[in-house]
Amino acid sequence: MVSWSLLYIISEWLIRIGMTPVVMRRRWPSVAMGWLLVIFFQPWVGLVVYLLVGENRLPRRRIQLRRLAIGRAGQDGRDVVPEPHVIQPAIDPEQRMLVTLAERLGEMPIVGGNQCEVLADTRQVIDRLIADIDAAERSVHLLFYIYRDDETGRRVTEALIRAARRGVACRLLVDAVGSRRMLKDLAPRMAEAGVDVRAALPVNVFRSRLARMDLRNHRKLAVIDGTLAYTGSQNIVDPSYGTRHLVWHDMMLRLQGPIVLQLQAV
Repeated sequence: MVSWSLLYIISEWLIRIGMTPVVMRRRWPSVAMGWLLVIFFQPWVGLVVYLLVGENRLPRRRIQLRRLAIGRAGQDGRDVVPEPHVIQPAIDPEQRMLVTLAERLGEMPIVGGNQCEVLADTRQVIDRLIADIDAAERSVHLLFYIYRDDETGRRVTEALIRAARRGVACRLLVDAVGSRRMLKDLAPRMAEAGVDVRAALPVNVFRSRLARMDLRNHRKLAVIDGTLAYTGSQNIVDPSYGTRHLVWHDMMLRLQGPIVLQLQAV
């Protein structure tokens, strides 16, 4: 009679042998070696982790949706350029390669005639953002990876609620993982006041199209009335987030000009 321990050992070797060509076919040699070390020393653990975050492919439906979204956003962004008030800036020959790379990755052309203000103080960014939300007349669109239920998050929430109650169209898109607690605590209050709150890339281990749960939306964008925008590295969270004795120092850009419509398209 075959023992359970023998079956377990056999299963481990089947995983090692079966996963070797799979890993080697999809990875750079150095990355593949790392995965193989994990799989050979801990076959079952390595198999589970690889299935969750190791594959570099996405479900077909998600790829199709991404292509549609890029096409729509890119077209909206390109539509900005023909407008008579939009200028295409002169480009230094030394910067041509960088500009070409940016345009190909972003699917949009660069545009001139913008005003840019650099903000590097977290509380100043939040104060300015809240003031601009309070002055909004038509729309407020926010997209953030982390939106936390803390002092900063609650201040921005109150500003969105005030805007929604005076008739401004407020839409908030947050990452389902980075803003998990906020979606449970603050989102219901905002939704009740008329703010359209959505979770991006929801995680569910039982989804039939499960793939790469670790790929998240890390964008930080705010577009107000289609004429003013913020973008950079700061989330809607206290500067001491995740630390006890340190604070985060982020950089945000406050933008006006044609580039705002491109960020609105995104």
